[in-house]
Amino acid sequence: MRQKSHGEEAGVFNRFSDKDQPAFYRSLKRVHQGDIGELVFGEAIYHADCPFEQWYDLLTKDPGNPEAWMRGWGLDRALSGDMITEQDIHALDVMNWIMQEPPLYAIGSGGLTARPKIGTCWDHFAVYYQYPNKVVFQFSGRQFNGYGTPEGIRNRMFGSKGVLETEYGGNVLIRGENFFRGGKTTEIYEEGTVNNIAAFAIGDLNNLPFKSDLRAEQWLEQSIDICRAMDVKVVLVPFFGKGDLRNDPKGMAAVIERLKRIAPKAEKAGVILALESWLSADDHLKIIKAVGSPAVQVYYDVGNSQEAGYDIFKEIRLLGNRICQFHAKDTKTLYGQGSMDFKAVRKAMEDIGYRGWFVLEGTELPLGIEKSVRYDLDYLRTIFPARQK
Repeated sequence: MRQKSHGEEAGVFNRFSDKDQPAFYRSLKRVHQGDIGELVFGEAIYHADCPFEQWYDLLTKDPGNPEAWMRGWGLDRALSGDMITEQDIHALDVMNWIMQEPPLYAIGSGGLTARPKIGTCWDHFAVYYQYPNKVVFQFSGRQFNGYGTPEGIRNRMFGSKGVLETEYGGNVLIRGENFFRGGKTTEIYEEGTVNNIAAFAIGDLNNLPFKSDLRAEQWLEQSIDICRAMDVKVVLVPFFGKGDLRNDPKGMAAVIERLKRIAPKAEKAGVILALESWLSADDHLKIIKAVGSPAVQVYYDVGNSQEAGYDIFKEIRLLGNRICQFHAKDTKTLYGQGSMDFKAVRKAMEDIGYRGWFVLEGTELPLGIEKSVRYDLDYLRTIFPARQK
């Protein structure tokens, strides 16, 4: 979600809706901070009826009808990649999000058994996924009548101190020593989509670091073409998780060299590569000056930087016009009631002549999702009122 500070820029962010649904995001963040202890094993399911049943009769009577196959595309492996690709992937993606890395290998089976023998897609899969550190996920998926048994997209991760439970359209919570009620996800598709549109970013760089993974460099270069095609001016380049650059001079040097290769293309396309990290303003400036391109700037998160112990008002003024966008955040509670002095943030923005986006990224939820976000948004509007036209 975003609040306009004074400017007129827009952006697009594209990924699974759960990644930007607050209940999922907040709960997974706690898992990654160690709230359920050492990860032991997990379970994932995507159980549902077949969503293409209406095409059974037509495809049985007229199997050569191309329009019918296009409309019943989920029955054809060439069109859909099979149910594990076009549907089950949502549960599998949560698995990888929990683990923060892909599995080492998988062993499984499946077939077309319970459904009419139409098309080339299976109606069930059962797969064993082996992750590093001897952590196992068991997955099952079905697309046929379950006769009243539990359905949906569900994941459970068992840890030494608790259990994470997630469900698309249901509840997300942590049971155990650090109980946490993440919240309901009844509006997951709408909320996730709305939040996704707030910015264009490559979130997977936190797991596949730009400093060390060649795929990350390729993705960032490809994102420039996507930005140009969509008329997006900023792509957020994150350095968190495995991509953290603190106390990593070799990693910083590698990032500088890779940005030197990509920045000319971004500059020519009119796209800004916006760095967001735990680094100080001084370290960000070292990277920017070493790359030597106006296409490399900073996406400044006031909450993260204050949490890291930096003087954010001094940093904002030091970075100046090298800040292309801001994240609004208070890591303690509702805006205006916690540790973040948003009036002083606005004064610092004015001092550097900033008139762009102020994006609501971090929101605590003491009033529930909708009321808390609305409260924060309304509060920011008192600090950043709309300009008179």
